[in-house]
Amino acid sequence: CFWEMPYRRILGCNLVLDYLDEMAGKEVLRESLRGEALVLRAWNYFHLVNMFGIAYSQGNPSTDLGVPLKLDATVNGDFYTRNTVAEVYARIEKDLLDGNRLLMENRYERTFYRIDHLAAKAMLSRVYLYMENWDKALAYADSVLMEKSNLLDLNDGGRVYHTSSTPDEIIWAREYNSGYEVSFQPRLSPPFIASDDLVGIYTDNVDLRQKIYLYYDGSITRGYAGVNKGYYDYAAIQGIRTAELYLNRAEVYSRKYLAGGQDEFRVKALADLNELRKYRINKSKYIEVNLTDGQELLDFCLLERRRE
Repeated sequence: CFWEMPYRRILGCNLVLDYLDEMAGKEVLRESLRGEALVLRAWNYFHLVNMFGIAYSQGNPSTDLGVPLKLDATVNGDFYTRNTVAEVYARIEKDLLDGNRLLMENRYERTFYRIDHLAAKAMLSRVYLYMENWDKALAYADSVLMEKSNLLDLNDGGRVYHTSSTPDEIIWAREYNSGYEVSFQPRLSPPFIASDDLVGIYTDNVDLRQKIYLYYDGSITRGYAGVNKGYYDYAAIQGIRTAELYLNRAEVYSRKYLAGGQDEFRVKALADLNELRKYRINKSKYIEVNLTDGQELLDFCLLERRRE
């Protein structure tokens, strides 16, 4: 299903792109839909290439094989060969840039369940981070956070985190009720549990994410069964939140500080990390992080990403 389902969604995007020019209606809506389809196609190829290809920053993306690029909806008997990781990333980048431009030029009101220009920019920040293009990852994180910087305060009760009633930090979200999960009867022990290593990175009774992000099952010896995907439901929520942009920006600043030693980058990295953490840590026990060693700062940033 990790192969089939993204390609089904890519087919849907290709159908939209192939037939949009034949549709009557407002040009603004048509071009906005074109931008949305391009961004969604890029999103699915991004997941595919990282599932089935070697990471862009490892090996040689120009020769490492990724996944086949299918950019139209025509059906024939051809067998498609795998494009390189670099070719797939180039298409992802092009689709996101074109989609972002179209969504910026053709504004059309949407809920956060639909792709808009902020989602395109957030995805570009993530893609450039994977490509280790630090300056562009930073630029697109900045462009999102200048317009939407909200964070959900888990001190106010985060049990309904990532649902439609708490859109504070959601840039784009989509619910998947089937396709990726391993099915089991609700309230029975699931087939997988969170690792000791994952559970151990949260400080008990201090980091609110432990019991809000992880599903707790008292019938299991250790208790933590896996990721809590909403308010005790098992519908996976996929998308992008402002928290990721804070972490992207903090990681870039951390890497720049480690590479060059400029203290301004350390200060900016800590500002983003502390801004995020004050919404995640029990407010009666919150203490700001202050690190001076470059490697320790980067390691903390990456660990904070894992916690989040």
